[in-house]
Amino acid sequence: RYQANTHAWLAREQAYLLAALSALPGIKIWPPAANYLFLRSLDSTLPLQERLLEKGILIRHCANYPGLSSDFYRVAIRTHGENRRLVAALAEVLGHG
Repeated sequence: RYQANTHAWLAREQAYLLAALSALPGIKIWPPAANYLFLRSLDSTLPLQERLLEKGILIRHCANYPGLSSDFYRVAIRTHGENRRLVAALAEVLGHG
């Protein structure tokens, strides 16, 4: 039962976060294959990790992944409240919030 509930929660939150982040101009999102999403800032001069950290949100920088540059990031699927907070903060950092 725990596994079924976890899978249902993850499916809901993945769908929410993918849709919410996809609606934001200035970033490109890839559909998730795990409990995180990859995104790319379309403005390579905008340090998303630093700007979000100022708001108390930590995202994973992927510059050390083979083949990725410094404008790629990874965000975890979290609780709905935390996901909403990420979307709002990202919208603000991108100048759309």
